[in-house]
Parts: sequence; structure tokens; C-alpha cells
Amino acid sequence: GVDDRPTVAAPLLEPHAAVLRYDPRKLLKGPLQEKRLDANGDCLAALQIPRDACYAKRFHPVGRCSSQVKWHPGWLVHQAHGSALAAAWLDALSAVLADPSSFSGPAPPKPTLPAIPATDSFLRTPLSEGLACATAYRPRAGLGVADLLEPERRDAVLAHRSQKVAAGVEPDGCGQGPSDQRGAVAVAPDMGPVRFVLKRVRRPLTLVLCEPATGWNRARGMIPLDGAGCAVSIDGAKATLKALPRNSHLQRCYAAAAVVTEGANEVTLEVRASGGAHLAARVSQVIWSSSEP
Repeated sequence: GVDDRPTVAAPLLEPHAAVLRYDPRKLLKGPLQEKRLDANGDCLAALQIPRDACYAKRFHPVGRCSSQVKWHPGWLVHQAHGSALAAAWLDALSAVLADPSSFSGPAPPKPTLPAIPATDSFLRTPLSEGLACATAYRPRAGLGVADLLEPERRDAVLAHRSQKVAAGVEPDGCGQGPSDQRGAVAVAPDMGPVRFVLKRVRRPLTLVLCEPATGWNRARGMIPLDGAGCAVSIDGAKATLKALPRNSHLQRCYAAAAVVTEGANEVTLEVRASGGAHLAARVSQVIWSSSEP
């Protein structure tokens, strides 16, 4: 029950102790003052954002010190620090694989390659028995949140202007990247009730709704799913949303409790938003107890 990984790793990493103790703030000149850094002062040229970097368009003007403050080394130094750590670990692992007897800890197992599946059906294998999940994130396998929308209004809901904001696509291919979209289905006040159909429901019903991660700060205009501006019901009965204990400022999920008619094979989840035209709730994941194995 004792985590002995630091002890096992110590003999491998000791030759690289200087790298592991590396302090990225030492790459700055003079006193570490935010005002000077914001004015592009006391910043080494190596820390300035490259002119052709997409981050320059997304976050900082060309030539700035890229978030370099006393308590945060900035993205460029994070990149250098990560590369230094990766080099230390790779050197250590290469030495062990070349001569396992030189390692004072237990010998590493001989690496084996898993069998390559003939099809991609393994991607659709449930990760947790008895639960179904739909996500608006990409890449994904299986259902999307938009697939749960009632067919009669699906096209109208997805054509609403608020969906573009909730798509989770970063401009210029920065940040999350074009193939890693943390999107959601937006529910705006002028949509009225937006309904999601959950099929093959297992009793008692377990239901979890999530909002998307929108960066370090919560996106402006995103109505909390458990707030006064959002009403959630299941088969017409008001649902009470309770925040999950491991929520963070990056993403929040909620467990829903409501009375569900016994015997029904499917339930209708209804989300209704209220407020100004610039506001919208966002649903990025729906997880429910399923009768499928």
C-alpha cells in the first residue's frame, strides 16, 4: 500500500538531478516584476513568442513575454521544462532497457505489443457496465449529445446561432486543437424547452449532466445547469441537480434526481434556459443507467 515509485526512480534520475531542479524563472533577467514583463522588459529573446506561432494570434501580441509572471513561467518555458524532463526520463529508461541488471530495483517486464483488432468495434465497447454515455467532445466513439435530441426539433436546435459559440473549436488551431473539440449542445432562452430522448433506461435511473470545459475561467454567458436560469425535468417531473464532489473550475458535472415512471423503456430529459439573448446553458455529456450490458 506504500507508493515506492520515487524510491525506485531515484537511482535512475540522480544523474539528471540538476535538470530536475531546474527553475524556469532563472531564465528571466533582473527582478521578476509583472509590470516590466507586460511591457516586454527583462525578458530574454528566447522567451518571446515566435512570430509565426498560432498562440501569438490567440493569446499574446508578437514579441510579448507570453504569460511570464513571478508565479507562472509562461507557455514557452513550460515547453522547455517539459522537454528537459522528458529527456531525463528517456535517458533513464534507455539505460534500463539496454542493461536491466544495472537497475537496483525490480527488472522491468519485457515489452509486448497488444494484438491489433481486425475492426474498430472495440471502440464502442462500454467502459462501465450498465452505463450509457453521449458526449459532444471530439474525437469520440458512439453517441453524440446532439444524437439524443428529439427528431422533430433537432435541426432547428442545431441551427441556432448559440451552437457556434458552444462548438468548442479554438481559432487558428491553437489551444484544444482542431481534432480535440470540447463542444456542447447549447440551450438558449429563445429555444424554449429542448428535449433529449434517453433510450434503454435501467431503473433506478442514474443520470449525470456535464457542462464543457471552457478554459481557465468559465465562459461568459454560460448558464449553470444547476442555477436559477436553467430548469431540468425528466418525463415532466422537476429534477434536482447536485454538483459532483470532484468538480473543478474547468468542468462541472451534476447528478440528477427525479421520479421516473416505472416500466418505461425511455425517458425524456428536458432542459429550459431563461435570461438574456446572449446567455445559454451548455450540455457536453449525458450519462445514464442503461439496460444494455
